[in-house]
Amino acid sequence: MTAPSKLCLCVALTFGAWRGLLVADTIQLNDGTALDGTIVSETPTDVTIEVEFAAGTITKTQTVSSNEIAQIIRSTPEQRAVRAMEFAYQRTLRYNLDPNRSYSPRYYDDVINSVFQRYLADYPGSPHTLQISARIQEWEAARDHALAAQGQLEAQRAAPIGPTGVRVDSPDVLSRMASWFQEYWAAFAAAAVVGLWILSRVLSR
Repeated sequence: MTAPSKLCLCVALTFGAWRGLLVADTIQLNDGTALDGTIVSETPTDVTIEVEFAAGTITKTQTVSSNEIAQIIRSTPEQRAVRAMEFAYQRTLRYNLDPNRSYSPRYYDDVINSVFQRYLADYPGSPHTLQISARIQEWEAARDHALAAQGQLEAQRAAPIGPTGVRVDSPDVLSRMASWFQEYWAAFAAAAVVGLWILSRVLSR
């Protein structure tokens, strides 16, 4: 067997073993139909199962008569634990960053702590640890950006407002004021001299 063939076989066996851990309760019917999901109740006459579709993201409760059932295959505690871990991971995928939308820094922290960090704490051996860690870094970067933007906005709000309604500490405004003063300083000086001369004349009377 060639190296690529061995690799494919290894991947296939690994996937098959992992798929086996994800198997739910299965009800096999007499007509060959298999219902995968979680058995929620049983009576002597029927069995109710929560059938799962779309990787468990959609469920439908179905009751089957015992006369229609050929076999019931129940999942083990290990399989249930793995399924719970996978469902929890699917829930983390609902939280995605939108480059066209920004949230409050508190919202980013809430998602990081209550969703991503919580998942890592509940499932330390998860095969999705690297993906979750990478997403934490992305959300932390987005939070830091939101914090910086919030700090700039608060600084602008705290700045005094000039008579024209413009924040006087704006770098652009200060630059224009300095340039204007340098250009007309001689006129300012002449006006000051004339003003002082007029004031002295008035006081001397």
